[in-house]
Amino acid sequence: MAPVTSQAAVPVANQSAVTSALAYITTQQQPDGQITGFSGVNPWALMAYAAAGQTNASLRAYLLAHPPAAGATATDWEKAILALVADGQNPYSAGGTDYVAGLKSLHTGGQLGSATAVNDDAFGVLALAAANVDPTNPVFVDALDFLLDHQLSGGGFNYSTTGTMPDVDDTAAAMMAIQAAQSAGSTDLRLPAAKASARAYVLGTQNPDGGFPYDPLTPPEWGGNASNVSTSAWVVIALSTIGEGSSTAATNAQNYIKLVQTATGSFPYQSGDGDSFNTSYVVLGLSGASFPIAVYAGDVPAPGQSTPAPTPSVTPTALVSPSPSPSPQTSPTITPTVTTSPTPGSVLGASTDGSGLSDLPGVGMLGSQAGLLLAAIFASLAAIGVQLMRRRRSHI
Repeated sequence: MAPVTSQAAVPVANQSAVTSALAYITTQQQPDGQITGFSGVNPWALMAYAAAGQTNASLRAYLLAHPPAAGATATDWEKAILALVADGQNPYSAGGTDYVAGLKSLHTGGQLGSATAVNDDAFGVLALAAANVDPTNPVFVDALDFLLDHQLSGGGFNYSTTGTMPDVDDTAAAMMAIQAAQSAGSTDLRLPAAKASARAYVLGTQNPDGGFPYDPLTPPEWGGNASNVSTSAWVVIALSTIGEGSSTAATNAQNYIKLVQTATGSFPYQSGDGDSFNTSYVVLGLSGASFPIAVYAGDVPAPGQSTPAPTPSVTPTALVSPSPSPSPQTSPTITPTVTTSPTPGSVLGASTDGSGLSDLPGVGMLGSQAGLLLAAIFASLAAIGVQLMRRRRSHI
């Protein structure tokens, strides 16, 4: 394995929860090594094992055998770099692929990846920092500059360049990226103030139960400002990254998270059955990990010496999650499937006249009880869709 600088041990208070969470993730592993769950869970699961001081050789082998395919997005390369470095691999040659060159190839127009996305620049800074890329490298400089240029007036960040309202997840990711840039030696004078205002925004959203909402201004019909495990874990990681993992805010968030753990050891988004994606995030948070989980400490190729990442001939057979459901905003996501945003109330055929009944053809003839039942089902499906969309656009 390549030399890396890594994390400390899991806090004693969280060891039981982390152990059972990892045991659950392991039960979701398939014979070929991949983890069952939402598309893209495998790198996060590998990071979870690494953050807890463990390894999973078959999961590593699966990822090395399935590098990002031709046409992969920046975030595909970014999460692969973050996971492989966390696992002790060389991001410049792991499995015969130069992951860093693959990411740098998507540097265009003064930013990384999609020109309308901000989160791929935040995770780009994190991935480049994990790969020990010099902070004066033009790709690093541009990704950081693009990120800082899109901080909103209240200190928060949106995942999109066109978004006008911040969300907690993307702001937490930006906090980590800003800290990673500072730790890497960036001399950008905007970093301290940007981190302070992002921190203030995030801490100002904490709920009385200790958890954090995706967006404190989410309207009730979209789930309101209720805490969720995914966002709360992400905030804990961000606080650990900036050196506040033992703060009252972080402790209260961890206590909220642990109360939601199921009998299987898994964690749900809010309630009900858990899944491998949320459980991986939680392990990262409860382990006390900062982000990136590790920084590559081996030889870094000189500029121009990296070998472009080869196009693999076999693409992974992955479990595909449903297309993201609409968001209250009209901002595009970086995921391949993008849906336009309806007005609240029109989701999945929900009523637009205030009746609470579906406008789908024929519903009015089913009677009020059947109509109310269908409306409840549609509302539940909409809530699930929002969760999927948030996972895919914020956490890559």
